[in-house]
Parts: sequence; C-alpha cells; structure tokens
Amino acid sequence: MHVRTRNSVERCFGVLKSRFRCLQTGFRNSLENIKLYIVALAILHNIAIIFNEEEFPVEEEVVEEQELQPIQAVGRGAAVRAAFIKENF
Repeated sequence: MHVRTRNSVERCFGVLKSRFRCLQTGFRNSLENIKLYIVALAILHNIAIIFNEEEFPVEEEVVEEQELQPIQAVGRGAAVRAAFIKENF
C-alpha cells in the first residue's frame, strides 16, 4: 500500500514539475510559504485541466560539453582522502 501511494504521489509531483518549472529549481522561502505555493500550483493545475490548457513546450537546455580537468589535491584534505582510499579500496 505504501509503495502504491508513494508512486502516485511521485507521479503527481512529476506532472506538476513539468507544468511549473519553478518546482524544479526550488524555492528560497520559509517552509510555511512553500507549502502554500505547492497547494496554489496544484489548484492552478486543476484549473488548467478544467479549461483544457496545454502545457508549455519544454525547451531543452543545451549544455556544451567541457573537457574535465583533473582536480589537483592540495593540503591536509588530500592526505586524509588518500589514506581513506588506501585503507578502504
């Protein structure tokens, strides 16, 4: 029962995230306000369904591939990391 309910909730969040992009980037407000925003967006989504509003087309972000450069480890952190890797791997 828990898994089915969780799947339903995850699908609902996916639908809301596809319609309202602000949900993907996150909010920088208090938790109380964020809860109100999510409820308001769900209401707006239901209104959009009633009026047969289409979702806006999603524009995929074009990300240029960058050549990754190895990170040079410096200082005490590098020594601790190297010791951890040697001990555990």
